[in-house]
Amino acid sequence: MIYVRARIGRSQITQAHMVLGYYETPAAEPLILDNLVPSITPGRQRTDLDPLFSFNSQGLWAGGGTESRADPLARLSRWRNVIDRMREQGFI
Repeated sequence: MIYVRARIGRSQITQAHMVLGYYETPAAEPLILDNLVPSITPGRQRTDLDPLFSFNSQGLWAGGGTESRADPLARLSRWRNVIDRMREQGFI
């Protein structure tokens, strides 16, 4: 999951937004799935998005950083709750 600041149209107005990033390998450019855009797009083409941080079950990254800054399960209680529910329901 990638928490971004999304620019609205051609304006300088931004809003907080979440998108899903798929990385084929850890160093690969992400493909972005966004409920506001009808197609999956390579990250470099999404100039309307400024990444603030991203996280998954393995780590938490600031901006476009390549080194994890924290254990997201320890820092993000809501994410930890989602992981716990997924385990309870047999998804993990």
